[in-house]
Amino acid sequence: MKPRKLPSSLGTARNLSLSAIAFAVLTTYAHADGVTDIGNVSANGTAGASNQAAPAAKKAPTPAAAKAITQAPLSATSPQSQISGDYIHNQMSPVADYSTIVLITPSYAVSSPNGPGLSEGKDQTLRGFPDGQFNVTYDGIPFGDTNDFTHHTTSYFPASTIGSVTVDRSPGNATTLGYATFGGSINMFSPTLSPTFKFSTEQTYGSNNTWVNDFSVTTGIMPQLLDSNLFIDISHTQSDGALTNGNLRDDSIFLKDITPLGNNTVATIVFAYDKIHFNNPDGTTLNQVAQFGYNYGLNNNPKSPDFYGYNYQDKNTDFGYFDLKHTFSNDWVVDNKLYTYYYYNLSHELDGDTTSSPLSSLKTAIPYTAGQSGTDIAGALKLNEYTTVGDTISVSHADDYGTFTGGLWFEHTQNSRNRYAIDDNTGSPYNQNATYKNVFYNMVDQVNTAQVFAQYAWKATSNLTVTPGVREQNFERTLFATENQNNLPGTNGDLNKTWDSFLPSLDANYRLSSLWSAYAQIAKGALAPNLNTLYSANPTANDQVAPQTSLGYQIGTVLKADRYTFDADVYLINFNNYITKTGSGANASYFNAGGVRYTGAEVEGNVLLGAGFSLYGNASLNKAVFTQNGTGSQAWVSGQSISFVPKYTAAVSLNYDHALWHANLTTKFVGSDYQGSNGQADGSIYQVGGYSVTNMSVAREFISPNSVIKTFRVTVGLDNLFNTHAITDNLGPSASDTSKGTDPNQFLYYFVPGRSVYITLRADI
Repeated sequence: MKPRKLPSSLGTARNLSLSAIAFAVLTTYAHADGVTDIGNVSANGTAGASNQAAPAAKKAPTPAAAKAITQAPLSATSPQSQISGDYIHNQMSPVADYSTIVLITPSYAVSSPNGPGLSEGKDQTLRGFPDGQFNVTYDGIPFGDTNDFTHHTTSYFPASTIGSVTVDRSPGNATTLGYATFGGSINMFSPTLSPTFKFSTEQTYGSNNTWVNDFSVTTGIMPQLLDSNLFIDISHTQSDGALTNGNLRDDSIFLKDITPLGNNTVATIVFAYDKIHFNNPDGTTLNQVAQFGYNYGLNNNPKSPDFYGYNYQDKNTDFGYFDLKHTFSNDWVVDNKLYTYYYYNLSHELDGDTTSSPLSSLKTAIPYTAGQSGTDIAGALKLNEYTTVGDTISVSHADDYGTFTGGLWFEHTQNSRNRYAIDDNTGSPYNQNATYKNVFYNMVDQVNTAQVFAQYAWKATSNLTVTPGVREQNFERTLFATENQNNLPGTNGDLNKTWDSFLPSLDANYRLSSLWSAYAQIAKGALAPNLNTLYSANPTANDQVAPQTSLGYQIGTVLKADRYTFDADVYLINFNNYITKTGSGANASYFNAGGVRYTGAEVEGNVLLGAGFSLYGNASLNKAVFTQNGTGSQAWVSGQSISFVPKYTAAVSLNYDHALWHANLTTKFVGSDYQGSNGQADGSIYQVGGYSVTNMSVAREFISPNSVIKTFRVTVGLDNLFNTHAITDNLGPSASDTSKGTDPNQFLYYFVPGRSVYITLRADI
């Protein structure tokens, strides 16, 4: 199926956005008078990120800080972990996606059952907030699905296009943008550009017939082209996957250009395109593991729902922005960023799961149409396609008393979503429902966001900075459906609902010394209602829920010593207006009921041991409990744990970095959690035990091995050193379950992927 033509209104908006970016590119090169002095702006990649600025490229304050894998900055006003570019590009597998990179940080958990970077990250959580309740941004631009704000970790940005990552475990301050200013933000930043010419090629081969070919070139600052600096990266990844028939192919291209326009203006252009095809195993029962092994995913039998030809996805994504930043003579700075991104996913899946999906199990499909058999496979073809255009404008001014920052954020997204029943054996439609025939749902939804924000970082004393701020967010949903999800009637026209959220924040940073700081934060975040609150037989009367809100209280400290770094924080977050429902299908009713209380403590640090060795570690204790009894089918009791909150996380990494040799041995620990829909109330059968995974790598560099190559690096990596097969995800009873949810052997699970090895050769010219 080809991508559908965009509706005229959004197509026009996107075309205008792309035209504006193209026009900006042309005028960037047309309206300058020869070679310019770049003055106070930089062409090294740190300029152009408004609102959520990338960590400044500067020398680490101490030797221990220079070797830390993650650490908080001394200027922090909330719990943060900045992940170094060295860790991303020299210690991670080149196959990694952002979830694999972020896994090293405190309070974050994710699983990758098909191998790191070879399947979308499963069950991402940050302090127990699941994906969709925290932001993911790239150069300050938030992105995600419109229905529930979740993310696809393998789409948009492969590891080669991620220069650094900052994980902010807070609702953020007034300048934080996103749909889920609620549980935190994962903020990715584009690569820093070399000021001189650089060509790199990286080739990786590993277990499961995994190949990565990556080529990148940086022009360096080009005086003959207005001092522009251009970076281009082209990457190809293919793998058979850690699970049988879990194949993946991924091709991407990325470019970034920075051009100074005179002494006080810099233009930044970024564009990324990614195309991916992968098979999608949906979990394995313990009975299947006993028969086929832990690596069982899909098979090559067309008569089975496990057939790889019935379980795959094709995706295309693009992402681009044009940023113009200007510093006026009176020290006011204006930063305007125009952006657009596109997501297209055509998914071939089952009506059921790989344990059982025959047409005979669908009573509404009887009688079958000619040529169909009750043993045929009941499949589905699902489309999720959306286009987003947006603009952020910020102004800032620093004086002797502090720094003011204010601005606006506007965004519009249009999303087409449909799902149709397909007989996988014949390729013909079948009637999955007596009323709606072969249509599961067919809808178009729109999201409009507008936010105004302002804050002032007041220098109360030479050591104390206090920052009050506020943001006002308007969030609007529109839904038109011919058939609504869950086999419900259409909306009979457009449904429209608007929510407003007033989000104040107050934070402070106190410098106890030049290398030691303390901070405190009180901040409110919001999460607009998901699209599913409009899935009912009477949606006009069923969309009265208010946004879910969080109010966080946090204190912490950051210390940088010559031989060690140390960051620690404690937090209390009250989650209010918890959205829940009673009934199902046509009788579903959504409402706000009570909330959840999150508490915990986090610590991270790095110690120089000498002789090139350093020891990094972090740990977190996390708890989240309901503050009110459940209603109806929701059986939880106040004080019980909610779902997907690991009791603890931890990481330990022994690193060696001396002369031309580099090595690391890293273990990530994830504590037990409950993974049913009702948390602890669902009982121990839904509890997943704690587990740990150990990875290692060894690298050797060669400096100027010949007259052409500047550096050559050989890396050998080993993931899951001890070959553990621990359960990471409990997906609940399979479609073939005969025990009515009482036999764990008939539940579907994901496991830690088996031991794998890879070798990477990288040359810089």
